[in-house]
Amino acid sequence: MTEALKQKKKALEQWMADHVKEGICIAFSAGVDSSLLLKLACDAGKAAGVPVWAVTFSTKLHPHGELEDARQAAAGMGAEHIVLLGHIHPDGDCIGTTLGLLNYLRENYPQIEAELFLDHPAAKFSYMNDFEKIHTEIVPEKQFDLCITLDASDKERLGAYAVYFDSAAKTLCIDHHRTNTGFAEQNYIIPDASSCSEVLYTLLDEAKISREAAECLYTGIVHDTGVFKYNSTTRKTMEIAGALMEKGVNAAKIIVAVIPLLMIYPFLQRYLISGIVMGSVKE
Repeated sequence: MTEALKQKKKALEQWMADHVKEGICIAFSAGVDSSLLLKLACDAGKAAGVPVWAVTFSTKLHPHGELEDARQAAAGMGAEHIVLLGHIHPDGDCIGTTLGLLNYLRENYPQIEAELFLDHPAAKFSYMNDFEKIHTEIVPEKQFDLCITLDASDKERLGAYAVYFDSAAKTLCIDHHRTNTGFAEQNYIIPDASSCSEVLYTLLDEAKISREAAECLYTGIVHDTGVFKYNSTTRKTMEIAGALMEKGVNAAKIIVAVIPLLMIYPFLQRYLISGIVMGSVKE
C-alpha cells in the first residue's frame, strides 16, 4: 500500500471513529478507483469497529435506479441473445450462480436465447440442472446482445472467454468481491455478501425461482460460506438459504456433494486418525 493510500485509510478510520457511533456506515462509490476506495472504507471500518456496507456502481447507471437497472439487465430485458460467463477454474459459487441464472432465464423468458461458457467445471457439480448445457469450447464468431459476468472480479479472470465480453453490445457484472474493478458497463457488486449466488438472488423475482434454479444458488452459497461457518455468513445469508430450501432444495444432498466430509465434520478426522493408530498397534 502506498503512503498516500495509508493516509487515506487512516483518515477514514478517524472519521468513522469520530462520526459513526452506532449502526453501520454505507459507502457508495463509482468510477475507475471505486473498488479500491471501497476496500479502504471496509478496512478502515474494521479497524474502527464500524460495520461497513459497500456498493460500487458504474457511472453509466442512473443515480437512483441502480438496483432496478441491474434487475432488468439480469433478466435480459431488451436482449435476445445473452452469454453468461464466470471466472476461470470455476468453483461452486461460480458454477452455481451462472447455472442458476441460466435456469431462471430459460424458464421465465423463453424468447431469450441464453448460453453459458465456463472453464471445464468439475463433474461433482453435474447434479445441477442444465450442467450438460455448459459450453467449454470457444466459438470466436459468436456475437451476443448482452454479456453477464458472474463471480469474476476483473476481465482477466474471464480467461479466453473474454472475447465474448469484448464483442457484446452491452455488459453487466454481478459480483461480491471487494477487489472488483467495475469493469463492465453496468456493475452490481455487494462486497459484504457471502457469495455471488446471494447477490444474484437479490436481483431475481423470488416467485419465479424454480427448484432447479434454487438448487444452483444454494450450491453457491454453501460453497462460499463453507456450509455457513465463514464470517461472511450473515442473517440475510441464512434467510436466503431458508427461502431456497422452501423451493424444495435437498440441502443435505448438496452439502455432501459439494463439501468434503472432513470439512463438514472435522472432529471425524481425529477419530479416523486414532482408529488407524489403534489398528496398527493391534496388528
